[in-house]
Amino acid sequence: MAFSPTAPWAEDTSENAFGPVSQLRPFDFTLTFEHAILSIIPSTFLQLAGPPRLLHLFRCQRKTRSGHDYFLKLVAASINFALQLSLLVLWSVSVASRTSTSIPSAALGFVSSTIIIGLSYVEDIKSKRPSSLLTVYLLLSILFDATQVRTLWLTHRVAIAAVQSAILGTKLIMLLLETREKRSYLKSPYKEYPPEETSGIVNKSFVWWLNQLFLTGYQKIIGSRDLFALEPGLSSGDTGKRLKRAWEKHGNAENNLSLPWAFVRCFWWELLAVAFPRVCMIGFNFAQPFMITAVLVYIEGPITPESRNSGYGLIGAAFLIYLGLALSNVHYRHRFSRVDTLFRGTMISLIYDRTLTLQDDLFGESAALTLMSTDIDGIIEHLENFNDVWARTVEVAIGTWQLQRQVGATCVVPLILTIACLGGQKLVAKTIGRKQQDWNLAVQKRFQNTSSVLGSIKATKISGLSGKLSQALQGHRERELFVSRAFFKGIMWLNGLASLPRIWSPVITFIVYAVLAQIRGDDSLTTVKAFTALSIITLVTTPAERLLVVLPQIAAAMGCFQRIHEYMVSDPVKDSRVVKKEFLPLISDTTDPEVAIALDNVTVLPSQKATRIALTDVSFKVTSGSLVIIIGPVGSGKTTLLKTILGELSCLSGAVSISSRKVSYCSQNSWLLNTTIKSSITGISDHEVDEKWYKTVIYSCCLDEDIRRWSDGDQSEIGSKGLALSGGQKQRVALARSVYSRHGIALLDDVMSALDSQTQEMIIQRLFSRDGIFRQLGTTVVLTTHNSRLLGIADSVVSLTSDGRVDLQTTGSEAISNTNLWKARHYSDAQIQDGLNGNSDHPKTIASNSDPIGDIENMDRTRQIGDLSIYYYYAQTVGPVLCAVFLVGQVSSAFAENFPQVWLSRWTAAGGGQLSLYLSVYAVLVLAASLFTIWCLGVVFLQLMPKSAIRLHWLLLDTTMRAPLTFFSTTDSGVTLNRFSQDMTLVDLALPGALMSTADAFFGCIATMGLIATGSAFMATTIPATLIVLYFLQKVYLKTSRQLRYLDLESRSPLYSHFAEALEGLPTIRAFGWQDASTEILTHHLDQSQKAYYMLLCAQRWLNLVLDIVVMALATVVVTLAVMLRNNTDSSLLGVA
Repeated sequence: MAFSPTAPWAEDTSENAFGPVSQLRPFDFTLTFEHAILSIIPSTFLQLAGPPRLLHLFRCQRKTRSGHDYFLKLVAASINFALQLSLLVLWSVSVASRTSTSIPSAALGFVSSTIIIGLSYVEDIKSKRPSSLLTVYLLLSILFDATQVRTLWLTHRVAIAAVQSAILGTKLIMLLLETREKRSYLKSPYKEYPPEETSGIVNKSFVWWLNQLFLTGYQKIIGSRDLFALEPGLSSGDTGKRLKRAWEKHGNAENNLSLPWAFVRCFWWELLAVAFPRVCMIGFNFAQPFMITAVLVYIEGPITPESRNSGYGLIGAAFLIYLGLALSNVHYRHRFSRVDTLFRGTMISLIYDRTLTLQDDLFGESAALTLMSTDIDGIIEHLENFNDVWARTVEVAIGTWQLQRQVGATCVVPLILTIACLGGQKLVAKTIGRKQQDWNLAVQKRFQNTSSVLGSIKATKISGLSGKLSQALQGHRERELFVSRAFFKGIMWLNGLASLPRIWSPVITFIVYAVLAQIRGDDSLTTVKAFTALSIITLVTTPAERLLVVLPQIAAAMGCFQRIHEYMVSDPVKDSRVVKKEFLPLISDTTDPEVAIALDNVTVLPSQKATRIALTDVSFKVTSGSLVIIIGPVGSGKTTLLKTILGELSCLSGAVSISSRKVSYCSQNSWLLNTTIKSSITGISDHEVDEKWYKTVIYSCCLDEDIRRWSDGDQSEIGSKGLALSGGQKQRVALARSVYSRHGIALLDDVMSALDSQTQEMIIQRLFSRDGIFRQLGTTVVLTTHNSRLLGIADSVVSLTSDGRVDLQTTGSEAISNTNLWKARHYSDAQIQDGLNGNSDHPKTIASNSDPIGDIENMDRTRQIGDLSIYYYYAQTVGPVLCAVFLVGQVSSAFAENFPQVWLSRWTAAGGGQLSLYLSVYAVLVLAASLFTIWCLGVVFLQLMPKSAIRLHWLLLDTTMRAPLTFFSTTDSGVTLNRFSQDMTLVDLALPGALMSTADAFFGCIATMGLIATGSAFMATTIPATLIVLYFLQKVYLKTSRQLRYLDLESRSPLYSHFAEALEGLPTIRAFGWQDASTEILTHHLDQSQKAYYMLLCAQRWLNLVLDIVVMALATVVVTLAVMLRNNTDSSLLGVA
């Protein structure tokens, strides 16, 4: 490009001015500006951030082995050092060529090169990922140095330009070296870290670390083992403990906000980290109106040699703006995905930790399960909205200011409309939180009944009640959906009101502006002004709409928080026992070391909610190593008495003294985990199995013969709630667990009611007789029973009356001699008990697990490639009429929302006149858009969703109830419970919402393509290419994301199972002291679930980025075509595009 010769003094004067635009060269900055802004600022940034980073790294241990990468980095950094020194010398001796900022800029660059040498070395050996600081500095420095190199060559500073060019090339090499991953030469355990943890900022910005997972998912069926491990910062164990400490410190039963506040205080840095990319998003969003204005002015302006450079600048600006939007968006959403994952993991951990302390039967099993699934998912769905409030408010304020610059005082129209809609929303939203709670309670009740039926499926099928119970459960489902209608009606109107500012603000603004312009006699609405204003109105009304949607969503989420808060502040179990080794005994006689248990005038309620007293003034002692039998009629309080001794129930009056807290406990209904026989007996502690003692125990409990018959021996899975075992086998396994523990006290609640007489006799001899295991161990045994065989070997017998009082305390021999008393009080009860159990101790065979159901390699490939028939199946549950109504509404809504832009372009092209014609049609189109939006919401949430949800629930319920018992014995209960909880939640909320979003996006995309093609005829040629890109994108993405969704849903099943099992066996877990071991199991299951959950979120972020890059490419092509073919481009149609 040729420039007119300029006198040296004129050039020097111009370059010494700050500018920033040069007066001598078109489309260039002054050297002073470039040195001050593009050189000094990056160097200062490195010099401020470098030393603290070095100090931090010096305190870290070495993480890499010796490698050749550092040598290459050292060579490149040394060359950069020498070149920066040369540049400083050249600027020092070039008195005529330099500006006032040249030497400071070169000096700071030289200092920065020194820091780079040290920082590159320390980062290489002591950091597990590429240096983010050096990467950012080098990237910015390369972009800024390129600008300076151009200016230096244009101003004929040849020597300095050559050195600066060499520095630019050296920095580019350094950037390539610094962005290389270190996994190949990392030490253990860092080389085993997940890829995200060892990725640099460039890798994370473009989510390249996830490409390997997409490749794996494209090639084969993936399982949990193929997913990347959770990094330590997301591990549920450590983060759960952090939130637990925060809750213990800041939790307040009176303050409903104490739970979210505890989370904020605990993870404030993670929440703060999302702010910077969100601010960047705001900046790039509001750069768009300036770019649109510049492009439209450029199109309508005259063609000159100088304007061509401006056109090239607009192309670059479009590229940078939309690239910046894509990168800031992916960083923001990815960081919030981490917050979502943290919230889910820590809240589930906190709920489980609280569950282990709650009194048995205080909450139903479904309460905790609903909280850890429905309520937590309900909060996570709106968690990002909590953070978005401040960002949307800032966007509305900035957008209003920009709109004022275009249309003057008319800018208040969107604000007035937003405030009016907010007032309407407040009226609707007053009860939205309560309606959400009512719906969740209905879900909880339905799930509680479902869990109860599935838990007793064997008895249900034997009794022939499957049909009636299915109808009852379906009735609960229908009532639940009826309750949800009030909630969804509120949501429908709230979303309808929220959409009004976006839909109505443009037309009202233009009407007011046009009327005022005619009154004042101003110019009519121009294309530049109209479409710049339209883009700004969109930037104002979009966050305003989100704000209006967010506020009721926050209210609904707070309803979920309220339910969790109530659970967390509920009273824990209070162990009122006095342990002799820890406290002075409350009873004077218990100072006798032979007394293991003593009750003194104990009065107890059977549960916290009960009003009728179960035990009244009960007093007796149990000597150490003795066998005490508790007898009494049904409902006399035998189980309550054992739970009182166990510490599960607090005394209203009196006291319980016990010699040790190490107590083994067998409940009346045998509590067993879904694990192997051996694990069920040895328990869930992490102690090594004592094989010799284990064999003694299984022999003593008559399990040796059963184990020999089973194909997998003691490695046989017993199924959920021991469904694969007979009633007698379950009791013997539970009894064996108690014996194996070798605790000093054993509390056994009617543990032989399901055993046949022969097995009873053998166990009595091997365990309870004078030569039995319990006697040999010196174990104190308290046993409730209806079995008269045990009386003869009992040291003491305590008889309870029907109102919970002790009316007889005698020896076993005396009780046996009083046969009339025994028969009158207990024999009939024994018959009743046997009838209720309906169990026998006939040996039951357990199927082999050598070929487990659900082997990941044999799974149906539909989880990878999908099945279109599923969509047809869902449509069938809805019905053709509703489908047609829905599609008509969506097509009409897409037309009504997008055609006004075409109408606006025609109006501006016609000169902005004929207000009655253009404004009336514009208003009718907008009104139609509003009505169709509310119509679609109503059809989806009030008609389509309930109909499909009722039908799908019945199909699932009917299929489950018709399944054979072998299905329940080989399928974990959590898998089935997950179907009725998580899957039904997805059917109720996620699926209809996704359906509406997909249809809206599909038809909106078609309309948008039409608008873009209208705006630039040549742009229409890019549509086929775009469709091809999107086709291959969905082909790659869906193959993996679909499998991740499956894994996410499946990984929740062990959580459900563990929660359900823990809730059922709380007294047993606490008696054996297995709380920590149970929490570790929960943490393992939760981390496995979090892996799939987090990977699914990351995959969605990957998709967001790729789609944003496609948008970036399309926007750049639109601007490029407009610049290069400006003579063939209509500005009004370009505004539409």
